[in-house]
Amino acid sequence: QLQGLPARFTAVNGERFTVVVSDFQEVRHYKLTVHSKWRKKDGRLVAVGFYIANAPGSWKQFVRQELPAQEGEFSEEDIWDQYVGGRV
Repeated sequence: QLQGLPARFTAVNGERFTVVVSDFQEVRHYKLTVHSKWRKKDGRLVAVGFYIANAPGSWKQFVRQELPAQEGEFSEEDIWDQYVGGRV
């Protein structure tokens, strides 16, 4: 989900975008191919939900590091599928 986008950002469901996401310290940058899933206007700003269709391996490492799985809840594959190339 990306938040705080200008209202003129008119993502249509399924539209493809290339986005660059930075880590929390803006040291590493990840280029992702995404498809929009939903759009919600909040005043003058917009939030958009995306399905990640393609991402570099370094993104996978970042997600594993920042969003560790709770032991016994989901398999690594299930968690990864939520963030890249998983079920829609």
